[in-house]
Amino acid sequence: MSASTGGDVCVLHVDDDPALLDLSAEFLERERDSFSVRTTTDVFEALEVVSGESIDCVVSDYQMPEMNGLEFLEEVRTRRPRIPFVLFTGKGSEEIASEAITAGVTDYHQKGGGVEQWTVLANKIDIGVDHYRAAEALRESENRYRTVVERSHDGIFIYQDGIIRFVNDRACEITGYERAELVGTPVESLLHEADRERVLDVVRGHTGDERAESPTTYRARIRRKDDEVRHLELSAKEITYEGVESVLGSARDVTEQVEQRRALQRERDRISALFENIAVPIIYYEFDGTTPHIRDVNPAFEKTFGYPRTEVVGANIDDVIVPPTYADEAGWFNRRLQSGERIEADVTRQTAEGPREFHILSVPLTPGQRCDRGYAVYTDITDRKRHEQRLNAIQESSRELMRANTAREVAEIVSRAAKETLEYPINSVMLADADRTELVPVATTPEVAEYLDEPPTVRAGDGLIWNAFERGEPRVYDDVRTDDDVYNPDTPFRSEFYVPIGEHGIFVAASAEAGYFEQRDAALVKVLAANAEAALERAEREMELRTQRSALERQNERLDEFASVVSHDLRNPLNVILGRVAAAREAPAPEHLDRIEESARHMERLVEDLLSLAREGEVVDEVSSVDLEAVAQSAWQQVDTQNATLTVEPDVSTVQADEPRLHELLENLFRNAIDHSDPGAMGVHVTVGPLPGGGFYVADDGPGIDPEDRDQVFERGYTSEDQGTGFGLFIVADIADAHGWSISVQQSDTGGACFEVRPDDSDGA
Repeated sequence: MSASTGGDVCVLHVDDDPALLDLSAEFLERERDSFSVRTTTDVFEALEVVSGESIDCVVSDYQMPEMNGLEFLEEVRTRRPRIPFVLFTGKGSEEIASEAITAGVTDYHQKGGGVEQWTVLANKIDIGVDHYRAAEALRESENRYRTVVERSHDGIFIYQDGIIRFVNDRACEITGYERAELVGTPVESLLHEADRERVLDVVRGHTGDERAESPTTYRARIRRKDDEVRHLELSAKEITYEGVESVLGSARDVTEQVEQRRALQRERDRISALFENIAVPIIYYEFDGTTPHIRDVNPAFEKTFGYPRTEVVGANIDDVIVPPTYADEAGWFNRRLQSGERIEADVTRQTAEGPREFHILSVPLTPGQRCDRGYAVYTDITDRKRHEQRLNAIQESSRELMRANTAREVAEIVSRAAKETLEYPINSVMLADADRTELVPVATTPEVAEYLDEPPTVRAGDGLIWNAFERGEPRVYDDVRTDDDVYNPDTPFRSEFYVPIGEHGIFVAASAEAGYFEQRDAALVKVLAANAEAALERAEREMELRTQRSALERQNERLDEFASVVSHDLRNPLNVILGRVAAAREAPAPEHLDRIEESARHMERLVEDLLSLAREGEVVDEVSSVDLEAVAQSAWQQVDTQNATLTVEPDVSTVQADEPRLHELLENLFRNAIDHSDPGAMGVHVTVGPLPGGGFYVADDGPGIDPEDRDQVFERGYTSEDQGTGFGLFIVADIADAHGWSISVQQSDTGGACFEVRPDDSDGA
């Protein structure tokens, strides 16, 4: 094997004549600087070179010992199927030439005797190598293109006259068809019916003699083999395929993108609809540096804040709605928002009508990272804050209620709280009487007097107030004048609000304005009424405890009194009797019997008074409405009136009392007036009448009671008569005390005695 160095075309010359090979190498390299000629006389060595080295062209003799040139060609083709092969032989014939061409030699040249043969041979080698290299380059390009096409993520197809001629694997994946099913199929058979005409117009625009201006990229839908609709992004380009004008198309499946875009658009539409229609104010903001600007507001913002959209868009948020005293707080919020922090807080913001309280939720578009845009949602909590403040005030009133000792105190606290806290200036607390037949105004605001001379007492079955109390249900009337059950059709009030206080009474609020009362405030009144009910029940329980303690104290006092009477008052007449009995035994005489009888009668009166004291001194547990005139007339009939007279004033009313014990009280007062009257007079005149502010009096025109003795007349044992027991007025005071009344004695208008009986909660002096 011989080799020479040279250009970039490597030629292998095989011949059994070494001398010829030397000439070949010399002359060919002389002819072409680009040639590098290697020579060998051994065909097997040549085959190894062809297999293992980079040879651009093989030149071979025909007649060689091991095998002829055509046989050698066959072996070379098994190793290098497309390498140029020039048969250079000294034996030329038409038969060999034909056989060589048939076998696939690149060229054929017959050896000659002149130098020019090398020039011709060099030309043939050049032409063969050029064709070989061009073909290899084309083949490599085709291979690369085929690789790109087959591995492409896009579907590739070629169609001619609307008929598909080629598709890649990806096109099959996209459509769901096999390659054999697609090739030969009209393009329009794949198209969605709604997009078919539009796409065919594009296809026609890329073919034909007169080409229209058609887009190179467009979108359309197809129906897969399984009838699923997919969205494709298509492109088209005119090419020549297999010698025929064709269109090269690519198809990219963008279904997910389209669905994502549609989902995003739907989301944007929902956000836009929410933004425009939600009932709470929203600001879309964007920071310019550190300044937050309003980019948009929704209709709820315009309604709540009172600022038109056209006036605030583009303005600094802080300048529009942040009160100056809250500027530092707003600046702190702004810094946190720009850092991507979510803000939620209760704030005060300025509206066109003045400051209001809001709960703000401000959310950056990209939470957790620096962001200059976002939404601020404002929930108006002004009413809620006011409600909370009122609720706190109601709770404070409840603590005050728990400290109240009487029903009147409870009523006054409720009325005051309703006025000051709930802004119900016209209100009244009415409590039921013992028989639950009347609702009596106990606490009333001064504003009521601007409409009514005196708040009326509501009797059972009368009007809307009693209905609400009886049913135990709160009622709100936007206009009581329109209700058939209204107590007074000419009432100066329009709206009224009734809240029962359990079985104890009812809270009544009124207004001359229709629809004045709000439902939220109504809930607070219910809370206040419930607390008042608890306070009244507590006061009643404590009153019962006080009454029980008082009863025990009274019982102890009575025991002491009984012991005193037994040890002193009864012992004295008993001693007289025993002494007279002893004297009578020694010296019988009628005067002893008279004194014994007198002492026994005195002891009898003492025993009767003690029994009466035991009965009347017990605490009164139950009372009822008693007709004072009827009881007075009945008590008068039980007294030895002699020539005394009784007058009951016509304006006396009922009193809450235990009737038998009231009867006993009046009997004792009547008897006291008669017993202490002037014996020589015509007869004492007794009068029963009402006291201003509640209670009643019993007056007479007798001699009266010395002012110095008035403080003692109700003490046990006080009497101005020799035969008196000193229990009469003491029992009167005991009965009054058992009812919770006070009793005092004054001088009557006629100079006699006047006993005044007042309930403890009356307004009398």
